[in-house]
Amino acid sequence: MKRTTKTRSLQKNNKKRETAKIKLEDINYKNVGLLQKFVSRKFKILPKKYTKLPSKYQRRLAREIKRARQMALLKYTDRH
Repeated sequence: MKRTTKTRSLQKNNKKRETAKIKLEDINYKNVGLLQKFVSRKFKILPKKYTKLPSKYQRRLAREIKRARQMALLKYTDRH
């Protein structure tokens, strides 16, 4: 049986995260086209794992999606 070493597990974690191609200022509740890219078919907010955004961007994105939903710019679910 092969032994896993720390170096092998560290190599997986050293992958660089793709840099966000959007600016923090672009994440706004009025920018519905951009927000729709980060929502699933069932209108759930996509997790950070799929969006590949930094934590700060992800938090801002979630807040702006919620604001857009409150103002009826985005749907809450696919049924409404």
